Amino acid sequence: MVYGFCIMTLAGMPSSFAQNNNRYHYQDDRVRISITPRTPEMTTAFYYARGFPAKVIDTLKKQCFLTITIRNTSRDTLQHNIGKWVITSSGQPVMPLTRQYWFDWFRSQNIPLSIQSTFRWTLLPDALDFFPGEGEGGNIILPYTDQPFSVQMKFKLISNNMTQPFNVTFPEVRCAR
Repeated sequence: MVYGFCIMTLAGMPSSFAQNNNRYHYQDDRVRISITPRTPEMTTAFYYARGFPAKVIDTLKKQCFLTITIRNTSRDTLQHNIGKWVITSSGQPVMPLTRQYWFDWFRSQNIPLSIQSTFRWTLLPDALDFFPGEGEGGNIILPYTDQPFSVQMKFKLISNNMTQPFNVTFPEVRCAR
């Protein structure tokens, strides 16, 4: 196993971060996260098996798909909101291709609603409250780049009307090819 590097904004919190086979993992006593970049072949096979038209698959396989799973390992409510995450490459922001982007693109291409619905359920929810032990997974989609990028995930723990924000940063993520 190759060990990578993860930056925490709260010092002193026991944590672990590992990179193995182009998968990125983080865990501490609040959250467990994995990021798995998907190759164009994986993306093509997945959507082809679900009857997606060739023009949709041709567009999707040119993007950077990251399958992200998040599990609340705390005893409190964990909040996440993709809109608050910061993704950068070489100091420049990288904007995820949002649900709204894909909704507009599918409509402009006259893609059937059944295909749009199937696509939507593969995406990581934009915002979610995780109860203790609860997890969720899905894709975020970025424009493809061959450069490494940083993903700073911003979370909040909510307990007894107290909010404790914290960040987990994966500094050297790469799109799969």
